[in-house]
Amino acid sequence: MPLKGTVIKELYPSIGMRQMSDFDILFDKKYAENVREIMLDLGFTCEHFGEGNHDVYFKQPVSNFEMHTGLFGEAHKPEAYEYYKNIKDRLIKDNDNDFGYHFRNEDLYIYLTAHEYKHYSGSGTGLRSLLDTYVFLQKYVNQLDKEYISIETKKLGIGDFEQQNRSLALHLFCNGDLTKQDREMLEYVIYSGTYGTLQNSIENSVRKHGGGKKGKRIYLKNKLFLPLDIIKDAYPFYYKHKVLLPALFIYRIGKAVTVKKGQTKRTLKILKKIK
Repeated sequence: MPLKGTVIKELYPSIGMRQMSDFDILFDKKYAENVREIMLDLGFTCEHFGEGNHDVYFKQPVSNFEMHTGLFGEAHKPEAYEYYKNIKDRLIKDNDNDFGYHFRNEDLYIYLTAHEYKHYSGSGTGLRSLLDTYVFLQKYVNQLDKEYISIETKKLGIGDFEQQNRSLALHLFCNGDLTKQDREMLEYVIYSGTYGTLQNSIENSVRKHGGGKKGKRIYLKNKLFLPLDIIKDAYPFYYKHKVLLPALFIYRIGKAVTVKKGQTKRTLKILKKIK
């Protein structure tokens, strides 16, 4: 099943208005080895495999595919992981092929919102996601089951976000008449860039853990000693062989002071400024 921009680009008025950095496709995890073989035969290189909830394939000059085995990993928002764990129950079989599936419009909108919230509450998300929301609502606004959307987004813990995000998208791109809440959200979005910022990621994480010195301590602790749910997603080999976790710790510390030395310095500088 194609995901996100691969689907949304078709709703824009003309080709080229909605660009994307990769193609996202959901597939049955049991065929991961088959998919890798197919992609390699097509001339792609495998950048990541068996880590997290998607495998990554790249082909020069710009073809980038993220082949998803799940929509959310265990390290993401727990409500989202549980909600989408048995995703096939929510899919509709395509009529014009033997292999494809798609969401009903309401479920597509809910997924787009949940995915946007993942970025928004992490490192931030840019105007493109907001424009996707507007384009989608302009296309289907009078066809959507609003009560269903309200119930399901509350299950995901994003009910308030969906309402505010929808308000901002419609107000900004329809008439520019923004409320105070709209303006506050828009400022955050504008300064998030296309894919978010390191500062947003750190500030949101510190706030999530209580803020102040307590939040900073927990943030540093989690960076030094990764929680097991993150290790399961990002380093499955070490999760299966927990006796080797000290080696992972040493490897990550070494990387932080060499390959990622610049990012480590920026992280510490941002942490120092947080009140």
